[in-house]
Amino acid sequence: MNTPLRPDPTRVESQANSNVNSQGGGGHMQQPLRPRRNASTSQSTNVSTQTTGSKPVTDVAVPTNTRSFNSTSVNADHRQQPANDESSREDTVIGAHSYKVHGSKAALDIKCVEHMKDSEKHLVDREGNRAVFHTIRLEAASICSGQSRSYKWHESVMLRLTRNELPLFIGVCFGLLTKIKFSNHGMFNDKGKYFIVEHQTTHLFITLGQPKDSAANPNEAYKSVPVCLPDALEIGLKALSQYCRNHPHLDSMTVLDQIKTMCGIYSSTGFHEVIDKLPMLR
Repeated sequence: MNTPLRPDPTRVESQANSNVNSQGGGGHMQQPLRPRRNASTSQSTNVSTQTTGSKPVTDVAVPTNTRSFNSTSVNADHRQQPANDESSREDTVIGAHSYKVHGSKAALDIKCVEHMKDSEKHLVDREGNRAVFHTIRLEAASICSGQSRSYKWHESVMLRLTRNELPLFIGVCFGLLTKIKFSNHGMFNDKGKYFIVEHQTTHLFITLGQPKDSAANPNEAYKSVPVCLPDALEIGLKALSQYCRNHPHLDSMTVLDQIKTMCGIYSSTGFHEVIDKLPMLR
């Protein structure tokens, strides 16, 4: 009976050593391959390799959340509007929004505006700035008969506050003065428009008027609107914001402190109300 041939141990050992040396193992046996990680987690896995002796040691930090992030689906949900979209174009053209107060007999509209004298329209300083005065415009309209919250804006009274009137208007809105009234508003020879702002403790009372012969309806020559204190605060802050734009190098608190000082001087000398002209202290 024939005996099966056994492999030569020296020959097998020399063959194994030649395979290890050809793969750069430095005389050591090749480490078994680790199973490949999932493709969804391999991108977010931090791997750091250190060398201990001649055997590589690998530290793997596995995140707690291994779900893959699909950026394509997010971009699809948050696509930007095209540049020629009509709605976005209108938003950029609207300009400053106004603040409206609706009453039972009339409504008031306050809007930020700019004014520049005709004689100064072509004058520019060394920094490229023009002599623009930032102020507010008041507009009041009577309510339409038999209709709620519908007003005759085509028959409104409209006027713009001057440099002297704007800080006093802010003072009344904040309760620093009791009342102001200024007349002679209007264009050219039609300067019969006027406005009255009175602080009545729990609310403001704002009136805009014009001569009866200039009004579309003589019975509606003036329009009065009660303004609650929260609305008065909003209007006062809107006016203060505009006034601060005329002094860009000063912060709003400094500007407000100066208005408080001015109103305090008037009040301490008996001028709680300013009617048509500024008090002249002697």
